[in-house]
Amino acid sequence: MRCVACAATTWLVAAAAPTMVAILAFRIPGDETMRYVNEWLDWARALEPAAAFLMLLPFVVAAAGLIQYYLEQREATRKESGKPAFR
Repeated sequence: MRCVACAATTWLVAAAAPTMVAILAFRIPGDETMRYVNEWLDWARALEPAAAFLMLLPFVVAAAGLIQYYLEQREATRKESGKPAFR
């Protein structure tokens, strides 16, 4: 049985980063965009490795969830169609 709420949450988390980039690109006027991006990059470089790991961990978990969901759907499709699984 698959968890519909888990799949929806995973897709929302995966869409968060590109959505934020698009929002920032449209909200920052003119030539300020690259300066703003450079400030964010400097901030990210100044993070301690432990803090960076904790901030990236939800995205890694979301990616793992997407991969698992894809593999489960592929396996279910193969079982329904009667095709042998290639491993």
